[in-house]
Amino acid sequence: MTSSKKIMSPGTEITVCFKHPEGSGHWPAIWMLPEGFVEGQKTWPDDGENDLVEHMQNHQAFADVDFHNKFHSVTMKWHTDKIEYFLDTQTDPYFSIEKNNESVFNNYHWPFNENFYLIINVATGGTAGGTPDRSMYCHDADCTNLDNKDKGRMLIDYIEIKSID
Repeated sequence: MTSSKKIMSPGTEITVCFKHPEGSGHWPAIWMLPEGFVEGQKTWPDDGENDLVEHMQNHQAFADVDFHNKFHSVTMKWHTDKIEYFLDTQTDPYFSIEKNNESVFNNYHWPFNENFYLIINVATGGTAGGTPDRSMYCHDADCTNLDNKDKGRMLIDYIEIKSID
């Protein structure tokens, strides 16, 4: 979590190159919450949540993409009143949202012109990511229970944050 380290705002391009852990029951996510959330000054959902990647075994935005066997990148181009998301080196966004084109935001607050911070986590348990297969999880910090330790971890190759203004 970058809440006290790196705050981002519109005019920023963020790219994260990653590989997800294998097995069911994992719920890896690369996402953002508004600055002030940790301190209790902002609340969810009113002040926004920005999901660059939220991948569950049974629910994913990219039906034909295997995030387990090779690295992929997601780029978010964050403009004032507009956000675009790109997979790998694609030049067309796989998803785009614009304040003036979304009726829900025309009637309510558009929270995405505020400062946000980045969160990278892997949640486990429940059934949202599939029935958990504990044999695929790392059981300790060194992942000694798995022959290929990287298959039980979310791996980050790089994170690039740059200005697009």
